[in-house]
Amino acid sequence: MTAGLSLRAARVLTPGGLLPDAVVEIQDGLVVGVGAGDPATAVDLGEVTLCPGFVDLHVHGNGGSWWGQSEENDRGIARRMARSGTTSCLASLGGRQTLDEVLDSLRTTSRLVGSETGAVEILGIHMEGPFINPEKRGAWMPEQLRAPSVSELHQMQEAAAGTIKTMTIAPELPGALEVVSECIGLGIRPAIGHTNATYEEAMRGIEAGMTYSTHTYNGMRGLHHRDPGALGAVLAAPRLDAEVIADGQHVAEGAIRVLISARGVDQVIMVTDNVALSGLEPGEYGEGHWRVKVTEGGITMADGTIAGSVLPFSRHFANMVGIAGIEDASQMASLNPAGAIGLEDRKGSITAGKDADLVALDSEFNVVMTMTRGVVTYCLPELRKGVGGAR
Repeated sequence: MTAGLSLRAARVLTPGGLLPDAVVEIQDGLVVGVGAGDPATAVDLGEVTLCPGFVDLHVHGNGGSWWGQSEENDRGIARRMARSGTTSCLASLGGRQTLDEVLDSLRTTSRLVGSETGAVEILGIHMEGPFINPEKRGAWMPEQLRAPSVSELHQMQEAAAGTIKTMTIAPELPGALEVVSECIGLGIRPAIGHTNATYEEAMRGIEAGMTYSTHTYNGMRGLHHRDPGALGAVLAAPRLDAEVIADGQHVAEGAIRVLISARGVDQVIMVTDNVALSGLEPGEYGEGHWRVKVTEGGITMADGTIAGSVLPFSRHFANMVGIAGIEDASQMASLNPAGAIGLEDRKGSITAGKDADLVALDSEFNVVMTMTRGVVTYCLPELRKGVGGAR
């Protein structure tokens, strides 16, 4: 047993609600107590709200780097993500021009899954494609897409050493339903996304085992009262977890409210869809197909296509608090994504016995401190002496 650490915050968000002036006790990377404690021996975080760390199941990179370029770059992405309050994630891959390049990126990133990164914990890999519909490819290049193939699916999971947890697939493509069925046997959760499926085609995918929706509303056929489309199936499915990007650019507030009403708070998952340019200054970047403009609020291609998100998770969270309140927003940002990949017993809430994955937020939802498994991965300079590198 290592020496413990106690953190005092003006508010601590627990499964039972907000606790005022509460102490969280940490030992060996785990939460061991929540509530009453000795404030004299606790590190005082001040007038902050201590929340469960954010779990991002859809993030491609930041600071100029994409996952899978090199192990050094992947570690840098993990370190920078901690600044936004993220404590664990799935690394999103898929955008490569050849199968060999896809496999190489999987081998690179899979080496860090479950290892000590010194920052965000990489829980596995999300494959956004390459089995997606060219008609709804969004910012992906046509040459990055591939026809659904069970053989290639096996090659990908083998290259990833079994760490692929979710895969985005367009169910209407020839061979897609066979891939969906095979995903389940390989421990991969197949997700509907980047799809031009009709309602009936989408429902066949759901019946085949798709129980997850990639960035709902975006990259899918929308809902019309005579053509419910893939979106209609996502809203009507008996059981389905639905991602949503709450950066204020991808989905209107009213549409987020519709999604929460249709699916219920416990089936909505906040994701950032952050791309490599997140964290960089506004301006124009890239060339050719990937010539994009980054602003304070988002990123678009020359034709106006949204090319992912650049806002940190803390800003997405602030937007969702305005829509649903802090308790529901936290569930959608932490507990639900943890549960979607079977880790709700370890992550997603400030509960005794779970990993000490925490984010301290000020009144404007700026990140004051981030902690992953008891290790401080980011904090403001004035707190560094008190919390150190505690575990």
